Amino acid sequence: MNKGDTARLLSKAALVDNRIISPEIVEAWHEIIGHLDYHLAMEALRIHRTTSDAYLQPAHIIANTRRAREHLELADRKQRAIEPAKRLNPDDYRIPARIRSSLAKLWERSDDTKPKPVAKHEQERRRQLGAIRERIQNTPD
Repeated sequence: MNKGDTARLLSKAALVDNRIISPEIVEAWHEIIGHLDYHLAMEALRIHRTTSDAYLQPAHIIANTRRAREHLELADRKQRAIEPAKRLNPDDYRIPARIRSSLAKLWERSDDTKPKPVAKHEQERRRQLGAIRERIQNTPD
């Protein structure tokens, strides 16, 4: 949260308790709660106003941040539950043409590794088996 957000938070609080806001007060509050997210701090302010009648102090904002975070997360989950599912655009996930062509080249087979047709493959196997039988028969005992 920046100082402008801190000033807006204090202005919102002043609508209820009529506090006077000055640059020094904004600076002092910002030193204490400046690390918080603006929406989280606004929710913590709302929680304090609905649950307590005490004069708002920075400690009240910090103390209510856990409950505020739970409220905001619950509201976010509810909103996501009622929103329709986003349709995916296939063009967002398509592989560019230059990458597709590079991948295709990687997977191309050379003539040595391409599978032979069944008939030629069977002929080659039979020829090899015949050569093995011939060597066995021609070996001296």
